[in-house]
Amino acid sequence: MTWYEVVYQTKDNTLGTMLAIGKGMSPLVIVVAAETVVLVEGYAMLAEKYLKRRYAEGRAEGRVEGRVEKQALWKAWNNRRLEAEALGEPFDEPTPSDE
Repeated sequence: MTWYEVVYQTKDNTLGTMLAIGKGMSPLVIVVAAETVVLVEGYAMLAEKYLKRRYAEGRAEGRVEGRVEKQALWKAWNNRRLEAEALGEPFDEPTPSDE
């Protein structure tokens, strides 16, 4: 549309050319708006699926790491308890679940 108005329609001025381009392209506004909505919504839908899958994997990894850390805390606490018991010392340290 722009090429036609600039190159072939030489009888009008700059303002007339700009108005003619706008007038000629006005039916395309609906098409461009529809394409924009489809692109934006399609991207959001795909991104949402990806993010849900990615965060689900991250949560599962975090749970495993959390269990490993908690087990290490309990083992260390129990070793200290057994050591104090073997030495006949009192052991009043709270359990890891109390922390």
